[in-house]
Amino acid sequence: MRKTTTRPSHISLFAKLSLFLSFVVSNASFAIADEQALITSTEMQLAAYQVSTRFHQLTLHEGDSLIQEKLEQDISHLNGLRKELSESNAPESAEAIKESLAISKDYIVFAGKNEIASEGFTSQYAITDLHEARFNLLKTLNKIIDKEIEVSGNSKKYDLLKAATLLQQMTSDYVRRSVATGGAGLYVEGEEKMDTPDVLAGKFSEQLASISQMHKGNPEISNLIRSIDRKWRFIEPSFKNYNTNTVPFLVTKYCDTIVEKLSEAADQI
Repeated sequence: MRKTTTRPSHISLFAKLSLFLSFVVSNASFAIADEQALITSTEMQLAAYQVSTRFHQLTLHEGDSLIQEKLEQDISHLNGLRKELSESNAPESAEAIKESLAISKDYIVFAGKNEIASEGFTSQYAITDLHEARFNLLKTLNKIIDKEIEVSGNSKKYDLLKAATLLQQMTSDYVRRSVATGGAGLYVEGEEKMDTPDVLAGKFSEQLASISQMHKGNPEISNLIRSIDRKWRFIEPSFKNYNTNTVPFLVTKYCDTIVEKLSEAADQI
């Protein structure tokens, strides 16, 4: 009796290989989508602080048309990020994304309510509305960030943008405090619970050192970080002495440059 041999099914092997490749590609796509939601949410936090910085700059410059134009550009940028977030594929953060889009829409409206150019002063109500909306926006964006880090992990790009966001946060608060005579600033609810600029400056120095170590093997990013560090050391004393020596014009100028370079470094990853 002739022995029969079973030949391997090439169709079956092909089907299994196709299924495996589909699984790999699918997982890679989700990882990219998750990271994009993480990055866009962080960029929105940075943009929110840029808008509030410009809002207070407008008061400081007494309604200057150039600052008004920059504020409008920052608002437009935030709007663009809202669109990106709305298109992100992150089902686990769907509710927080929806909430962030609604709050950021209100935030943009409040950002346009600085009437110093027409009224000669900035209403305390306008400041309160802006900061309450920003607080709520940052809180909901943090929900997305925490969830996406949980799903897809942290990234070097996120760390660079997180540092940029921290610098913009302290700059926004620094400018707000500089608005009133003597640097007392304009009060916002919950201010006593906020980290002051000197405390935030210490945190930023730590983040900058960590980022520098992280990118030692990348010459281009290392060069950018060295440039950032030189500029930071120049304005760091201004944050640490925020109560006695306010130089908001200098601080905002250097902040804009450092944030731009941190974002440039993030784009290279």
